[in-house]
Amino acid sequence: MRRIKIEFAYDGRNFYGVQALKDKRTIQGTLEEALSKLLNEPIKIVTAGRTDAGVSATYQVAHFDTNSTIISTNICYAVNKLLPSDLQVLSSKNASENFHARYSAKQKTYKYFVYVSSHTNPVYDNFMYRCDKDLNLGKMIEASEHLIGKHNFKAFATKSNDIKTYDREIKSINIIQNQKLFTFEITGNSFLYNMVRIIVGSLIDIGAEKYAPSHIKEILDSKDRKNAGKLVPSKALFLVNIEY
Repeated sequence: MRRIKIEFAYDGRNFYGVQALKDKRTIQGTLEEALSKLLNEPIKIVTAGRTDAGVSATYQVAHFDTNSTIISTNICYAVNKLLPSDLQVLSSKNASENFHARYSAKQKTYKYFVYVSSHTNPVYDNFMYRCDKDLNLGKMIEASEHLIGKHNFKAFATKSNDIKTYDREIKSINIIQNQKLFTFEITGNSFLYNMVRIIVGSLIDIGAEKYAPSHIKEILDSKDRKNAGKLVPSKALFLVNIEY
């Protein structure tokens, strides 16, 4: 028995999230089916994180154990022939028995893409969220600084039955503007259900000058979801990095 680490990417728009669900097209289910067929044994994978339905990843990690003698670096090439075009393995290699795709991860980085326009752009709209109001970059940056560090992020999460604590640590938030395009890059030790999308929705409210930048701290301190911004669409969210 040996442990294999795989890195993979996917266009999440036509998947019902990562976690395997009966009668649903998921990342985990699709990967396990292809790997089991390739390695001729039942394969169960453990992913670094469970992205929501519609969320994509340019970089995601998983591990699995196998008795197969196929050269580990060849697995990615072989399994990709069995996978759909919207889910592909980037690399495969041997990992130590202590490696755990989820619990060994130190931090993750997500990017969220927004474009400002009064009209839908047929190209941007596939992977970006359209905002019909001009956004003030400086005010969004000022507001984001209140979220850096260790906090109770209950106000920025959708309720989930398996949450033991709402305490999380955000390492950095970078907001980059390129004309009418905005990229929100958020790095943290881990994230609550819908946390990134609610944070971005709240920052957009600040950028649209609906509230002052200090309103973000008021939301954080309230620990009440109804005080935060709306949940922005999943199609514009990407998992882009995981550090071990």
